Amino acid sequence: MLKFSDIVGQEQIKEHLQRALLDGRVSHAYIIDGARDSDKDMIADVVAAAIQCTDCATDANGMPEPCGKCVSCIQAAAKANGDIIYVTHEKPKSIGVGDIRLMRDDVAIKPYSCEHKVYIINDAELMTAAAQNALLKTLEEPPEYAVILLLADGVSNFLPTVLSRCVTLRMKPVPEEKIEEYCRHRIEESNSEHPGEPMKIGAAEIKMAAGFAGGNAGRALKILGSDSFDAKRQAAAALFENIGSRTSADLVQAAQEFSEKKPAKTSGKKKSDDDGNQEDNSVADAWKLTDFLEIWFRDVSVYKATGIKDRVVFCDHLDGIIKTSDMISFEGLQSIRDAVGEYERRRRANVSDETALEMLLLAVRSQLR
Repeated sequence: MLKFSDIVGQEQIKEHLQRALLDGRVSHAYIIDGARDSDKDMIADVVAAAIQCTDCATDANGMPEPCGKCVSCIQAAAKANGDIIYVTHEKPKSIGVGDIRLMRDDVAIKPYSCEHKVYIINDAELMTAAAQNALLKTLEEPPEYAVILLLADGVSNFLPTVLSRCVTLRMKPVPEEKIEEYCRHRIEESNSEHPGEPMKIGAAEIKMAAGFAGGNAGRALKILGSDSFDAKRQAAAALFENIGSRTSADLVQAAQEFSEKKPAKTSGKKKSDDDGNQEDNSVADAWKLTDFLEIWFRDVSVYKATGIKDRVVFCDHLDGIIKTSDMISFEGLQSIRDAVGEYERRRRANVSDETALEMLLLAVRSQLR
């Protein structure tokens, strides 16, 4: 099972939680604030297992780790521990008062077999004000056995009264070299568990995924396993490599293809390929053309300023990056950054994404002609 030692790059959070476990001072409520795919769910699973572990082990520094062998740990690893409760919600983009009231009713029931009951609420930033007020009573007068873990992407939507009653732990971006090491370790681990189906992923692919992950180790693993992300990335690179010679009609068509539209019914879900394997498309769906554009021209800027090839994220399109850097001035690169800012302002002003994207691509082309 996963342990604190498997969490990459979040040393302050690990130290805080392990120290709380060691001293017997675990708070009744935590907010773990991290971006989507940032492994905050892994942290929650490890903390929950460690809280419930009946034979707590220690790491090399003498800090607590779940043993992975007791009945509670085995159940936790299988997501079958009745005292670790994953709070679900009916609406995909909202956690309503009814969802929290169901949890609150369950909190009133003592643990089944462990000393504690741990509640894990993913997407906690989606709680409505009414839901947060319903949760507030439990936060104000929690039973000794209850621990609530709120996993959120940002804390701006939380009521001040909720924030004041929780310990907030903010995740930090993980350095690329640590993400690469983490990915290699997880791939080796997977290959040892499934020797008949080894993952054949090279160093260049791992480096690319770490670069696109933006300091998010969990996202890097999803990128490595997503053919749809790579297809979207390659299509964006093909556009940027020759954008200076594209016609206006080409750019209009590109804007139509890449603009944000209502997601298909399968968006963010798993699809099967011809061999029956399944792939999570959520990582690809989350990326916009502007995300790729910013990284492409960041690569151009870095290469133009330093000439260092190893710092290029679009490492499999190095020739295109070099070609673009030869064609554009630093003033032109600043104009493109300004154009991206203008794109964002148009979107906030409710200009359609397709129209705003057309104008952005035309602005980029004007700097490469």
